[in-house]
Amino acid sequence: MISECTICCRLHTPEQACPLRIANAYTMQPHALEQLTDADKAWMKTHPAFDVLDTLEDAIADTMA
Repeated sequence: MISECTICCRLHTPEQACPLRIANAYTMQPHALEQLTDADKAWMKTHPAFDVLDTLEDAIADTMA
């Protein structure tokens, strides 16, 4: 059943990856790696080319435009 995630406040099931947990891990937030679930780790493994810096840079550029 899809419900609001208590971590990211988005709609996904507890068995799905959480974008905020993944973002926290990529940005090396304290204790973020310990909070990753198996679903989060699986998403990260299937998206090895994902680049946080490129995504963040694009978001900042879009905001500045």
